[in-house]
Amino acid sequence: MSAKTELFSRWLGGNLVVADQGLSTGRRVFVHSTDGTDAAGYGASPDAPVATLDYAVSLCTDNEHDIIYLMPGHTESRAVTGELADLDIAGIVVQGMGAGADRPIFTLGHATAKITVDGASITIRNIRVVSDVADCAQALDVGAAADGLTIEDCEFEDGGTDVTELKEAIKIAAACDDVTIRNCRFLTAAGGTITSAITFEGASDNSRIERCYFNGDFGTSAILGSAAAQTRLLLLNNWMKVLDGEPGIELHANSEGVIADNRIESTSITDPDAAIVAADCSWFENYVVDADGGTAQLIGTGTESVQGIGTLFSVKKTITKTAIVAAGVDVTAASSGGALLLEDCILQNDTTEIDSAGHAEVIEFYTNNAAGSTSFMTIAASVLASEMRDLRDATTGMRVVLESGKKVTVKATTEDVTSGGTCDVYLIFRRLAAGAAVAAA
Repeated sequence: MSAKTELFSRWLGGNLVVADQGLSTGRRVFVHSTDGTDAAGYGASPDAPVATLDYAVSLCTDNEHDIIYLMPGHTESRAVTGELADLDIAGIVVQGMGAGADRPIFTLGHATAKITVDGASITIRNIRVVSDVADCAQALDVGAAADGLTIEDCEFEDGGTDVTELKEAIKIAAACDDVTIRNCRFLTAAGGTITSAITFEGASDNSRIERCYFNGDFGTSAILGSAAAQTRLLLLNNWMKVLDGEPGIELHANSEGVIADNRIESTSITDPDAAIVAADCSWFENYVVDADGGTAQLIGTGTESVQGIGTLFSVKKTITKTAIVAAGVDVTAASSGGALLLEDCILQNDTTEIDSAGHAEVIEFYTNNAAGSTSFMTIAASVLASEMRDLRDATTGMRVVLESGKKVTVKATTEDVTSGGTCDVYLIFRRLAAGAAVAAA
């Protein structure tokens, strides 16, 4: 007797179909937009496929693990509102066939056109979803009942211009758990108003995003989950290019999980550590490039050595001189995370001196500390022209500890500043608590 294999055959409508039972014992449905027909008697053979994914789904049965084969060259589009397809049968596999330009392509030609995923334990592989309209809301709208969804080897992209945008490639509803997204590409044109590539709308458990590539002007972050805490989240080995100054990953402060081996480019981001916003997650070997052509640098949480006790950092604020009035103008926002020792305060003026009409005392720096030093430097007379000056008090050597939650402000003393132009204020702080931080106002 010959050895048994996982291959089996069955007669279906006059066609012999050989299938691999190791993949599934469920039904096989073949789909092709050009050669197919959405009618009874079609779909069981690649010689007589159905025409659309949505019709193929209707031929499947919950939890039978039926496989839908989207044949090479298959295309679908929707130019009106609503669902291009609704994947609402649990356990199905949507398998795109072909490579490169032959992969199945779904084109969204309306701002609300989308593919909806409502069934549990669905797998989607090797398809492309492309927006062809300005501000297309999302490609895949994943519902709360779609637990166990797997998306592999897929590509999501806009139409290649800054007015043809896919604002969210994948939106995952709250309470949708066990989602896996791997080996996918998210591509957008520069100059658009894309929100994010993957958005968790609410709390989710045990989801993972790994080995994905993100390249575009994601204006919030490539992976967004700030609305509610994620639990047991794994973000592993992803590559991201986001809008200048924005984070690659932004999660709710109480999210927990592992963020490891991710690479992020965010040109001009003020703090490399801000490329990931995820205070309660564990970070391992994540890197950021903060300038075009720059070298990647290791980033970490506020407890890492780069933000440890005793580390130095600077804050720069450009101030319009005529804004310096008795009511004051903020140099920094409120600090956070603990106390900060002010090491230096440096003023770099432009070509117009800081002056008031009467040449009396001009400006004063102060904090709104609850205790300790508040006013820490007063600059008298109109002597500050185009030069850099150290504004620490040379007589007393007074140093200021900025309390957590407080800020630095500059105000006019006896008269408002009347000279034009701007001046740059540089504040140099030393952390007295790990992770203590303050930013320019």
